[in-house]
Parts: sequence; structure tokens; C-alpha cells
Amino acid sequence: MNVEIAKILKPQGLKGEFKAQPFMNDIDVHFMTKQKFLLIDNKEYKIETCAYRVGYLFIKLQGVDDCNAVEPFRGKIIKFPKEKMPPLDINEFYTDDLIGCTIVDEKDKKIGKIAGIQNYGATNILIIKDGTEEILCPFLIDLFTEIDIEYAKLKVNRQKFDEVTKYED
Repeated sequence: MNVEIAKILKPQGLKGEFKAQPFMNDIDVHFMTKQKFLLIDNKEYKIETCAYRVGYLFIKLQGVDDCNAVEPFRGKIIKFPKEKMPPLDINEFYTDDLIGCTIVDEKDKKIGKIAGIQNYGATNILIIKDGTEEILCPFLIDLFTEIDIEYAKLKVNRQKFDEVTKYED
């Protein structure tokens, strides 16, 4: 399994480097700057250079030598093999580990299951499905009273959950 680590934003300069928004904490970002390859669309690319500056990754791939060659990568998600990522601390998890987890309220009433996750830059958005209903919920840590990846269950504060997921036209 692969972990989504960043989203390619745009070419950076004229020599084939691109700017990417990392989805990781600072420790994992620095781990990535030392790697020799990454995956884009499940294809392996060798890294020529990788640096972390002002909150962004700046990556140059071998064989991608000008800004026009970077354009097809714009908006693509960079992945890395999960088994090669650094070990997690207690109570840490990869965002992908949330997929398939059940969300319940404080009374253990099922709200739905996490079917997917989207990232638009500010925060991850959980796509929660319950039958035919789809709920979009920002992944805000203070919304959750319990996150148990081992048992695939997340408990939410129902009032806060409703505040961020219910909207009127």
C-alpha cells in the first residue's frame, strides 16, 4: 500500500523543479527529502533533488528538465510505499488508515463509514457514506473525542459534527 505524501502544485523555475504541498508532519517531510524515488500515478520516478522550504517540498525528477515537462504533473498526488515510511509514534496514524472506519456519536449511534478522503489544501475532507447519503466533513481534530484505528472507529462530538457538516442553501 502507498501513502499520499504531497500534491504537485506548479512548476518552480525553468529547470524542471516543481513545488508540492506536503500532507505530512515536519519529521516525515525531512525523511522524504532524503529519498531516492517517489510514485506518481503508480509509476516510479527517481528524485534528483528534494528540499523543504517555507512549508513546501521542491522536487526535481531525473529526466524532467524544464518547466514545460513539469506541466503534465500539475495537480497529481505523490505517493510513497507505506512500508518504507518512518515508524509512527503511539497515537499517530496515516490519513489513509481512516478509510473504512465507522463514525459514531457520543451515544455510539452510527453516522456512517469513511469512504474516501479529499485534500483541497486547508484540511482533509472526509467523505462519509451511510447508505445513499454522503456527508462531507473536515478532519478537525477537536471534532473527534476518540480515534481508534485498531478497531476502525471514530467518535465525534455530535453538536460540533452537525455544525460543520449541516448547511443550508
